[in-house]
Amino acid sequence: MQFEYKTVLLEIDRTLWRRALDDSSVDRVQATLDKLGRDGWELVSVWPITDGRSPPQIDHAIHYFKRPVASHPMAEASAILATSPGKTKDSCDKILAQLKEAGIEVATDGEQSEAAIESLETLLGRPLPRSYREFVQAYGFAGPEYNPYRGIVNNDPTTEAGESAYFQTLLLRKSWDLPDQYLVVWYEYDLDMATCIDLAKPTSDGECLIVQIERDYRNHLDITTEANNFFTAFQTHMSDLIESQ
Repeated sequence: MQFEYKTVLLEIDRTLWRRALDDSSVDRVQATLDKLGRDGWELVSVWPITDGRSPPQIDHAIHYFKRPVASHPMAEASAILATSPGKTKDSCDKILAQLKEAGIEVATDGEQSEAAIESLETLLGRPLPRSYREFVQAYGFAGPEYNPYRGIVNNDPTTEAGESAYFQTLLLRKSWDLPDQYLVVWYEYDLDMATCIDLAKPTSDGECLIVQIERDYRNHLDITTEANNFFTAFQTHMSDLIESQ
């Protein structure tokens, strides 16, 4: 069995005189660990880092995770999608229906024009991967109302709205110094974590790798491959949300 590995540096803030743990930072660490667990990552080791004071206090810790490559559900979903071009909408319709059945409000913008999609590709200077192109054409954007997967709003990729993939990408290019090869399709504000399409890494079936990017307290970007195509990442994330209800 093959494994992939992930290293995450987590920070725990301390309150007055650095004696007591800050509850909000503990909650943030817990949310990060829960998200990694849902994504199939198993914590295998922790390396605590002290602040150098006397007595020393542990303010950061390097967390080491692993998960089996072959057994992760994303691998199976990717294989199915690769043999089913044009089926993204049918599959997404089922996922969105399941979200509604789980009591999650769903938001979409409806069908987008070919001209709007081509305009986005021109802005990016790269073609969009197949499953994401089908997703945007069918829905514009879609997912939970409070934080949907980004796309195009009102047939205009330059719309300054939180649901716009290009607008969100421009924001992270400015605040994160995000490299131009990434298109942000989902962003979690509380965790400072983004799911991005790596447009510089197309695959033979017209898809692109999907990566998860996290920014740590040093403004360092931790980049991990999340899926082999957009639909797999979307499907896995929505399934996690449904199971958590």
